[in-house]
Amino acid sequence: MNKYILLILALLFIFFSVVQFNDPDTGIWVVAYGFVSVTCILGFFNKINRYIILAALPVYFVGSIYLWPETFEGIFFYSMDHKPHIELARESLGLLISFSALTYLFFYIKKADKA
Repeated sequence: MNKYILLILALLFIFFSVVQFNDPDTGIWVVAYGFVSVTCILGFFNKINRYIILAALPVYFVGSIYLWPETFEGIFFYSMDHKPHIELARESLGLLISFSALTYLFFYIKKADKA
């Protein structure tokens, strides 16, 4: 069962990548979310080294902290007004979700290595 969670995560992060195509900084987010989806797929097939994930974890965590806005105004807005604090909060939370998925993958691989 835990193995199939990796496929669900991979599909989720593929979706995250696709919805970034209308963003001004598309490349950064497609790569960030694409990396997580590829690592989850490789983890499903037990074809990834956990040290690659271990190297990526601090990048996602520090990125999440760095992008957190000075003023939190939520993550939703209903008008077309551009609110940079909302966008930063979304990006920060996206990296935190990525960090969580990679953490799950790291411990899944560690457990699979022991078995």
